[in-house]
Amino acid sequence: MSMELPAGTAAAVPAVNRRGGGLRVLVALATLIALLFVSACGPDKSDSSSGSEAPSQGEVFLTPAGAPGPDPFSAAPLAPQPNPAVAQPVTEPGARVDVPKPPPATAAPAGGPGLYGGTNDNSLNNPQGVIDFLAANPDKAKAWVDALNKDPELLVPGGLPLTVEKIPAYINSLVGVILMTDTRVTNHGFVNGVANPFQAVLQKGTAVLVDAKGVPRVRGFCGNPLIRPKAVSSKVVYKGNRWADFNLTKITVIEQSTVIMTSLQVVNILTINNRVSNRVYINMPCFYQLITIWFPPPMVPWRRIPPPAEQHHEPPPQQEQPPSAGESFT
Repeated sequence: MSMELPAGTAAAVPAVNRRGGGLRVLVALATLIALLFVSACGPDKSDSSSGSEAPSQGEVFLTPAGAPGPDPFSAAPLAPQPNPAVAQPVTEPGARVDVPKPPPATAAPAGGPGLYGGTNDNSLNNPQGVIDFLAANPDKAKAWVDALNKDPELLVPGGLPLTVEKIPAYINSLVGVILMTDTRVTNHGFVNGVANPFQAVLQKGTAVLVDAKGVPRVRGFCGNPLIRPKAVSSKVVYKGNRWADFNLTKITVIEQSTVIMTSLQVVNILTINNRVSNRVYINMPCFYQLITIWFPPPMVPWRRIPPPAEQHHEPPPQQEQPPSAGESFT
């Protein structure tokens, strides 16, 4: 049986002296075996820990509002079923849409009108249900915080990093709304004890918890952690259950606010089918630097509440990474 040696192995094996060379032969063989073992079993640098930060290779999963999606953190629903007036039914299960040159997604500022829907009472989500679920599943709780900590601009009570102990305070700092457009995100499944990131389009009508910069952070239906989307590095392939009004030209990428918001303008879901004014403001939790906790300001609907003077904390801005070649967010 012949065996090809790695480059440089021959030079590393000492020459055998014919005279009294038995010990040297053993040393040479031991060195050879060690080199072969390292060559065959050493770490694959292409699959290092930094690999999770690389752009996705083209797949974007279509995720209906009333389905948990692949490998959810919670297979049992943690939020009510979506409003059928907003979330259209699935018409093509197991769809695949290949898009060699995808149109640019619509960039929408987080505080703009028409981006979110709500009721001003968190009834579209169940934040306490997410807290209880993670408390009962410590392995998933650890993976959950690890996923969110991938975003260096995450807003956390008391400051980064988010820890398992901070989960209740963190979730209570978020506001429950639903998406009013099909929205690109980085979603996460739970696979082999870790959070597995994948690019996704969440259907209009999906329940989410958003932070004080207007970024979706938790999917209400299954508890999955969410971070901002990444542009894929090649042609886009949309896979999953396609809904009736899915349109490649109407996918939104939410641009986080540059300031901490004290209220969020949303579509009033309670009046969505009526010909009346359907705009409402949801008060956002405010971060007070002196006592480093989150708590809501007084509830005053229909107007914005200005941030407190000289106590407004703004994390330092960080430079966005440019999108890769296959997909553009403009």
